Amino acid sequence: MINPNQSTIKNKFELVGYEPYGGNIVKVGFYPADSDTGIVFSTKKGSIVASLDHASQYKSSVLLRDGDLGVLHVEHLLATLYAYGVDNLRVNVERQPSKSFRLLEKIGLSSFCEVVPNFKDKTYSLCEKLDDNIEEQNSPRKLLSLGNNVGDLERDRLIFEPYYKNGLFIEATTDYPILGEQTVSLMLNAETYKREIAKSRPYSKHAARLPSCLMGIIAAAANPNFGIGHGFDPETNVLLPIYDESDFPKMKSIYQSADEPARHTIMDRLGALSLLPGRFNGVKITAKFSGHANDIAVLNRFRFYFVES
Repeated sequence: MINPNQSTIKNKFELVGYEPYGGNIVKVGFYPADSDTGIVFSTKKGSIVASLDHASQYKSSVLLRDGDLGVLHVEHLLATLYAYGVDNLRVNVERQPSKSFRLLEKIGLSSFCEVVPNFKDKTYSLCEKLDDNIEEQNSPRKLLSLGNNVGDLERDRLIFEPYYKNGLFIEATTDYPILGEQTVSLMLNAETYKREIAKSRPYSKHAARLPSCLMGIIAAAANPNFGIGHGFDPETNVLLPIYDESDFPKMKSIYQSADEPARHTIMDRLGALSLLPGRFNGVKITAKFSGHANDIAVLNRFRFYFVES
């Protein structure tokens, strides 16, 4: 049964990782927040609430932006908080700039946005910090439901349906060369997310098999305003495409079912759902080949179909 009240964390904590664009070290502090605060990201430029009104797709990630204040690559962190039922939290993002980034700042060519880093084992380390660290608050949680099916897989790539159980049931399908169509579904809660989703990496697409060092250089060249370094780490942070069946053993290193792309697409979809002004209850969501830009566009189009229950 989904908890009817809002929640935050009991104790503050900090995680450190490398941002996926410039390779800068980033410290992220997590702090309890009062009821009805929402998830608020703070940077040296100010604060911004995680909501659809501030969200767009940028550099294959979700960007929260308000004027010259921006926080990029928020979707995986938000997905984890959503799965754990955290409604209110202050997240402080603090880049430890490299020498190249400091130089770019001085000459006015650095990125305008802060970046949420990649943590160890993707979001699994965040899950471990949240375990036994959730505190219920006195204010009621806004729960969202719907009376009829909304969406079309062919047109919208997302379908929202009433579901016979409390909570959220989500199913996602991906289709990549060699792997073919893969589908993963689960009833969302902290336990299923940590076990089935949290370690899944984003799926990298490139035309040819290249050495990791060369891919890192190419990635850095594609994001020059984040600094010369790069956070690209194929061993932990990105799932490289496979080219034949000989790649399957490595593919199965995290999930034996070799369906990591489909698992990660659930993480991405959850990151978008967390931007709604409430939490789904008694809803099934089916996603097929959706992406960040499509998620945001569809949720904005359908948001008025989701009613408070």
